[in-house]
Amino acid sequence: MEVQQLQQNGYDLRENSALRYYGSFGRTLVINLKNTFLSIITLSLFRFWGKTIIRRYLWSQMVLWGDPFEYTGTGGELFRGFLIAVFFVFFPCSVVYTAILMLLQSGHEEAVFLLFPLIILFSFVIAAGTYLSRRYLLSRTRWRGIRGGLGGSAMKYAGWVLFSGFCHYFTAGWMKPYFDVKLASYTINNTTFGNRKFDCHATTDGMYGPFVFVWLSSLAQIIFAVVIVAIHHDFLDTIFREMRPGVAMDPLDAARLTAIILQILFGAILIAVIPSLLYYRAFMLALVQSTFYMGVRAQLKIGFGSFLALVLGNIFFQVIGFGLLNAWVMVRTLRYMARHLTLLGEPAFHEIGQNATPVGSGTGEGVLSAFDAGGSF
Repeated sequence: MEVQQLQQNGYDLRENSALRYYGSFGRTLVINLKNTFLSIITLSLFRFWGKTIIRRYLWSQMVLWGDPFEYTGTGGELFRGFLIAVFFVFFPCSVVYTAILMLLQSGHEEAVFLLFPLIILFSFVIAAGTYLSRRYLLSRTRWRGIRGGLGGSAMKYAGWVLFSGFCHYFTAGWMKPYFDVKLASYTINNTTFGNRKFDCHATTDGMYGPFVFVWLSSLAQIIFAVVIVAIHHDFLDTIFREMRPGVAMDPLDAARLTAIILQILFGAILIAVIPSLLYYRAFMLALVQSTFYMGVRAQLKIGFGSFLALVLGNIFFQVIGFGLLNAWVMVRTLRYMARHLTLLGEPAFHEIGQNATPVGSGTGEGVLSAFDAGGSF
């Protein structure tokens, strides 16, 4: 939607906040329902074009300094990226995985060690795909005719992701805040708008306090699971001893086993939700207050109560709506971001030239779609 159209609809594009979101739940819901219907009747092929449609609407409703953003990506780009990922990444990995399973079933137990390189390769591909997906999104985002971009190396980013995983394992997770900041800073420092880069000098200050509660909650999750298993020990021991391949489990026993698993899962989620939100709030604040663009800095003012209400509300709407209320989740999230994020200063717009960084392809998002790893809208 152009500026003139927004103004004709009664929107004041020069309000005090530099960032405003004008999208409506009704319009977003209509787009979501249409995309869902067309995806069903086309056996999910329309989802690439549906993702493009919803992005164009969401981008056009986000207004910065009086001008809306523009999304220029196409469904064809996403579909081609998906096909490339399927034929050159997903299929080869599937063939190797199937071959390993066949070796295991034929009695070659040593073949289990071949799974580890495959898992590492899989993790590397997903991490690189995530970075390339972000590059695609930024390169298809324009504001006042100037596009965004993401430089840097997806391979280097994926390498750091793998290295952080090893460090998490050998330090019992205590390196997580350090690597969260490092990976986010690498991405931000390689992000451009026009011919100017963003600058991020974030540190872990203020993050390790909340992380202590995250780490303790992980221990509490393990203890909770052990207690539940101990309570149902006799039942579980009988079930797993009598379990036979190809033999159906008694319906009542299956229902009880499912209830135990769900009890462990939901208990673990409830234990972790508040510590996790405390940590990620501190993480976001650390990034925002340390990021600059041409001397302009953002300020994020989010109380824990409102942040908790946003996240729990979004989870509730996603669960009860079976995906159909994702429109409301999107609107709530974007409105919250626009309402709590303010910009301190204003860049010298006349000094900003067009972006010269490489234009990303849809292959990164294709990798995420092929492995069902999920790409951000």
